[in-house]
Amino acid sequence: MMYQRWLLFCLIWLGGRVVLAQEESLLNKKVTLQLENVYYEEAMMALEMEGNFIFTYSPDFIIPQLNKPTIILNQEPLKKALDILFDTRYFGYEVLDEETVIIFTKKKLAREAPKTIQGVIKDAQTGETLVRAVAMLADYPKGTITDRYGLYKMKLPMDQYTLQYSHLGYKSQEVTFDLTKDTMINVQLEQVFDLMDTLVVNGLSMDLLALDRGQYISTDEIRLLSSPLGEGDISRSIQKLPGVQSQHEGAAGYAVRGGGTGQNLILMDGAPIYNVSHLLGFYSVFNPNIVKDITFYKSGMPASYGGRLSSIMDVVLRDGNQKRLGVSGGLGTMSGNLTVEGPLFQLNEQTQPSSFILSGRRSYLDLFYPPRDVTGDGINDTNVLNYYDLNFKANIYTKGYDRLMLSVYTGRDNVGIKGYLTGDWGNDTFMMDYRAGVKEGWLTSTSKLWYTNYETNTLVNFIDAYSYRTSYGLSDWGVRQDFNIDIDQEAFSLNAGVEAISHTYKFGEVTPLTNSSNFEQQNGVRVRALESTAYLDAVKYWGDRWSLNAGLRYIRFDSFEKERSYLYDVDPVVAPETSIENIVDTVFVDGKYEIAQTYHRLSPRISAKYRLGERSYLNMALDVTHQFIHQLSISSLPTPTTGFWVPSDRYIRPQRAVQLAASWKKYWKEIWQFEVGGYYKDMDNQLDFKPNSGSSVTDHIETDVLQGRGYAYGLELMGRIQKGKWLGEVAYTYAVTRREIDGINDGNPYPTDFDRKHDFFALLNFDVTRKIDLTAQWVYASGLAYTFPVGKYEYNGTPIPLYSERNSFRLPSTHRLDLSCTLYRTPYVKEGSGKRKNENNFRFAIYNVYGRKNTLAYVFRQSANDPSKTEAVKLYLFSILPSFSYNFKF
Repeated sequence: MMYQRWLLFCLIWLGGRVVLAQEESLLNKKVTLQLENVYYEEAMMALEMEGNFIFTYSPDFIIPQLNKPTIILNQEPLKKALDILFDTRYFGYEVLDEETVIIFTKKKLAREAPKTIQGVIKDAQTGETLVRAVAMLADYPKGTITDRYGLYKMKLPMDQYTLQYSHLGYKSQEVTFDLTKDTMINVQLEQVFDLMDTLVVNGLSMDLLALDRGQYISTDEIRLLSSPLGEGDISRSIQKLPGVQSQHEGAAGYAVRGGGTGQNLILMDGAPIYNVSHLLGFYSVFNPNIVKDITFYKSGMPASYGGRLSSIMDVVLRDGNQKRLGVSGGLGTMSGNLTVEGPLFQLNEQTQPSSFILSGRRSYLDLFYPPRDVTGDGINDTNVLNYYDLNFKANIYTKGYDRLMLSVYTGRDNVGIKGYLTGDWGNDTFMMDYRAGVKEGWLTSTSKLWYTNYETNTLVNFIDAYSYRTSYGLSDWGVRQDFNIDIDQEAFSLNAGVEAISHTYKFGEVTPLTNSSNFEQQNGVRVRALESTAYLDAVKYWGDRWSLNAGLRYIRFDSFEKERSYLYDVDPVVAPETSIENIVDTVFVDGKYEIAQTYHRLSPRISAKYRLGERSYLNMALDVTHQFIHQLSISSLPTPTTGFWVPSDRYIRPQRAVQLAASWKKYWKEIWQFEVGGYYKDMDNQLDFKPNSGSSVTDHIETDVLQGRGYAYGLELMGRIQKGKWLGEVAYTYAVTRREIDGINDGNPYPTDFDRKHDFFALLNFDVTRKIDLTAQWVYASGLAYTFPVGKYEYNGTPIPLYSERNSFRLPSTHRLDLSCTLYRTPYVKEGSGKRKNENNFRFAIYNVYGRKNTLAYVFRQSANDPSKTEAVKLYLFSILPSFSYNFKF
């Protein structure tokens, strides 16, 4: 018996010695590795090959993906490499035999109940919340980014942590804390005045931002890309993106992936803007001095957005300085601006300080050269360009981070082309937004009430037979309720909401300007509609590789009876042969809301992002969108006053688009970035004027238009490099857009007004010194499709043009080179205060350096010498345009 026990002991001892010897043998194996900033997967594969063993782990173990270790060994023990990777308080390893190493998550991390760490990341100088700021653990691959309110939140097991906070253009900051309960940490980051000192976004930050939906446009990009008159402009920042094409030379409007300019939803603090142009598009309605955040979607649209087919641009304005009164402004070649901001009050010690911001812009050429109307027909005898706008916003914190926001905008324009056209237009918006945490930590509620108004007046006098005045306007009232349900921020979140919009349109008012005009007096008509929506949007994350967004949007659109509508003896009414001769009766409705037509639509959306490998991402999206309003233009001149909107009704059906898009994006060492993508879009019920129609807005628009199919496809490329003082960008778009409508071009496909096959953009920026910044950009675009008159005939002595097939000609291609130089006065920063004094800069710019006269449009008119002849007049904006601006802040 004693012999058997002794034998068993010897076997166990010998077995242990063998295992120990195997473990020591593997751990002492000499390896040579040269791994710098690589992902765990790559490091593990290199170790397996070098050490001739394999890693094994349980299915619930998640390989760290976001932090990137460096292992440099030259004939050193394998144990040293394993300790770097896994000998931490979060991970461990154990040698099983000479061929197997087990890695595991330590019990402490797995078993303890998670706690929530949350807070707000702000600008230390102004108190402004920072959007898309990064909060990440210093020694563990986990992090998050702030939302549009500057809030971040993570769930972690109880332990001691170090959080790193960073944002582009700000110094990073670290905070160490013990997480024993739900904790709130608010952070204020210091700005970096010199962009060369800006924190380089690391691998973790890049992965977090890459998983975020939409494209983010930074305020630095707005600064680099100026308008034709030398000031920073949002529209130029959007137009440089592949798949986005300028409406015309120098314009603020844009078309996205085959859609028209009226198929883009543009929001200012949540309120829609129907016309984004100032001064024929030289400026946009967005004052760059008060823009805080811009998110742009051309695919993968969340279900919370709707009402347009092609794209979404969501612009959030600044909240105002919470700490002190500040004044900033600027003077440019044609306009000036002034901004005042500061704190309002603080309700109690538990709330954040409230703030306001007031900003205005105005052109001043009309002060020196006032418009003249010598003949009294409303057409100016001088060219006219002037505008103004005003923004006001107040943020009032009511409880903790519960917030009431008020935002107001108003703006007006006046434009005139000597002797031909005079127009004015303007936008007004109001937004009231209240955000509250209903159930702290997992449910937030946002309630919105908004109003928008757009109106325009146009006077046209190319020839006496076509001289008229027309007016158009629309206004919307909207109420909206959104809920964000944070079930598990790391894995699943849910957004839901409802919205109701009351639309009112007024169009059809026409007044002839001369006795010989072919136009007759026509009073305007008011059209009303109600758009009701509900949506559900879910976001699911699988580790750090997959993110999936699936949403569904339901829309009900009720078109009410017009104040004056017509009945026809044909069906369908929108058809090639229909005319006013088919009207059999007129119906008058005064002050009643009788539903004429109701449409129900469902818009499913699904998009996914997948991290293929080291900083390599694949994006896929399928979007089904619907639009119940249609934009038309009554002139070939691309001026903001000639476009108008009509709603879907019993005759005009709502638009629908189905888009499939995919792209691949790759980063190299935080320096290089490359993206390639493609799309195909199919569109139904596209609206266009019949041949020889569309010269004015009538109250029987259904007799002037046709509907049919459209389609678009394209390839998009983008590259970016940022190293040291240099920044370079290139973007290229190959695009084809066609419409196929029975009654136009004999039903054959034809290019749309915004069809451009090639678009190319290149930018180079160089920080010469801390005080001098140089920027050059070159753009090229194929000529727009155009319809020319190819003959004429006379009717009652009036010459009537005969036109070619729709858009069968092309305008010449356009290209130009723009240069700018910005001189900065390095601000004085009081030590530890975060306050700057006398921030100012001078900007010199030359638009269209080599003076190319890019064709804007052609105007066809009777010859002054021989009225029987028609002559073509080329219109272009300018050949070369120098500009100067001075900006200050104190």
